[in-house]
Amino acid sequence: MKALRAHLALFAPALVALAAACAPAGEEDVDADEGAQSAQRPPDMRPELAQVNDVSILYPLAKNEGELEGLLPASADALGGPLVPAAVYEKAFGAPGTLQTGGTPAAPPRAGLRLVAARFDPCFAAIGPTDDASCDNQLRLIFQPVKVDTGAEDTAIHAFYSLSRAQLRDAVEEVIAIRRARSDERLGALAPHPLMKSEGLRGATARAINAVVVKYAGASNLSRFTVFTTSGLGTAWNFTGFDVTASGDVARMPIPNVPEGAPMVAFFAGFRPGELTGEPPFTPAATGARPEDDMQLLGNGTWAARSSVDAERRQVAFDATVRVENPTLHSPDTVDCASCHAAEPARRIVGEGKLGLSLRDRAAAFVASAEFVPAAETKLTSIDTGGINVHMFSYKGKVASIHPRTVNESADVVAYLNANVLSARRPR
Repeated sequence: MKALRAHLALFAPALVALAAACAPAGEEDVDADEGAQSAQRPPDMRPELAQVNDVSILYPLAKNEGELEGLLPASADALGGPLVPAAVYEKAFGAPGTLQTGGTPAAPPRAGLRLVAARFDPCFAAIGPTDDASCDNQLRLIFQPVKVDTGAEDTAIHAFYSLSRAQLRDAVEEVIAIRRARSDERLGALAPHPLMKSEGLRGATARAINAVVVKYAGASNLSRFTVFTTSGLGTAWNFTGFDVTASGDVARMPIPNVPEGAPMVAFFAGFRPGELTGEPPFTPAATGARPEDDMQLLGNGTWAARSSVDAERRQVAFDATVRVENPTLHSPDTVDCASCHAAEPARRIVGEGKLGLSLRDRAAAFVASAEFVPAAETKLTSIDTGGINVHMFSYKGKVASIHPRTVNESADVVAYLNANVLSARRPR
């Protein structure tokens, strides 16, 4: 089975870090690879099978105050208690307003958090052939402070909830049934959920999916959450995460590839709008990544363009951004949060825009299963090209941000569920 997960969504820290958990290529790369999608059996697009918008659900933003109530609060009554218990949240971040490590901004107040996205993962952080019985089945939720007039704040919490394989199967099949009750038409590429968008957040689809969320996630199975906050006048993002024990205690989660014990990792874009000029861009810098997986050179366009940096090193860093976004090569356990969240803007702004690079190592690029995922449904639908946006599956203001890694992971999850898990899985 192929790895499926993204960095904690770490939302950008939402902990990003994968928050714990810590998307490849841009749309042009997907186009180039359409003919190269994995040669498998004939496509199986039955409506009872999962689609990308079934396994990764991005809520549209509220159009008015009434619709805002359609976005579940973190305090919503759910499985065994609130979706995000106040006591657990405060153990991790302190009382509301408490500055975080190194004087970085406080975590977003729990009272203002709203659910903006949900993702199913049948084998979190797994790479390569996997023993299905040992898979970590999860429902992951992304929360942000949201207002009707301004949209979502540039911060996020990514919460992880442990499921059994049976619970995961049932939950996904319930989401599929919700879709099929309205239409058997395909929903298309990953985007704010098309049915919710047409019906509104107080419509039948949003209400039904909210019911699935609170049925399968809550205080009793919360296992981790990550967070990212913004500092430096909106030019830096700070990622960290916490594991949650059965008793409700929290312990800071380790971040891959950074010096042992580092409590957080940050990405600094610099103060030139639309450019990457942070000095340094990553703190602490990744020290444990293999050279072919280290994209951090592209975090500062001025540094990367210096005559002392040879063309080969630039190319390796560029290809590394695509490797980071490939869930069959990397997981939140192998990439630090900042690199994962910065891969898309670093490739686009510095690699492509400043250095004129393109992918050389095609083996680095993720190839979706043509059996279950049409090439058109692997395209990017929403990348913020107007600035630096590290949200992988959430919002910055009113802009929906969906990174390639999230698209790739969603396609990988669809293929795995349809082949191995769902009741309607394709016979072997």
